[in-house]
Amino acid sequence: TLVEPVTVMVTHLKEIITRHSDELLGRQETKELLDGLKEKYGVIVDELIPSVMSLGEVQKVLQNLLRENVPITDLVTILETLADNAVSMKDIEVLTEHVRHALKRTIVKNHLDHEGELKVITVDSQLEDLFGANIQRSISGSIPVLEPEMITRIFNSIKHSWDEAMMKGYQTVILASPKIRTALKNLLSISFPDYPVLSLNEIPNDVQIEVVGMVELK
Repeated sequence: TLVEPVTVMVTHLKEIITRHSDELLGRQETKELLDGLKEKYGVIVDELIPSVMSLGEVQKVLQNLLRENVPITDLVTILETLADNAVSMKDIEVLTEHVRHALKRTIVKNHLDHEGELKVITVDSQLEDLFGANIQRSISGSIPVLEPEMITRIFNSIKHSWDEAMMKGYQTVILASPKIRTALKNLLSISFPDYPVLSLNEIPNDVQIEVVGMVELK
């Protein structure tokens, strides 16, 4: 079973985050986590590193997940997903999205209400198109490059929807299309760093969704 190695990894991960909060996960800690898998899952580790991805690249994917509070305890699924996709795709941001899709039940679970329903704030379709047409890549990741006045209006709309949902006692996430999820999350990290942004790809088919607000240009 995975219980024992997962328990060990969870404990170790908590120690890592406590000791290295500035960088979340260093190369040495990443190597230690992977070494912990080798006894039972050596084939997966050896298949991926170093021929398909470097240790540093795997580290960056894990950091991306941790940055959005996605647990990395299911390292087997993470590494298998990377091994399946990294042969033809080297973009760390895109690879992270593939991993998020594979971990969708883990991701969604933390956002369900007591009835098992997901309360979401959607993004207006015209705004989605605007984001998609203005995404630029930088060292720190994708981000929609928009006029400051427009960003202010978007942030105001998000805050309004968020406040209304909170007044009703709802725990919400922003639901966006896969093509803009990362860029939108990066933009929101400025003013709403803890607000989760999920893509439609990350919602299992059997999860009920209730739309309680919309992000739009007002």
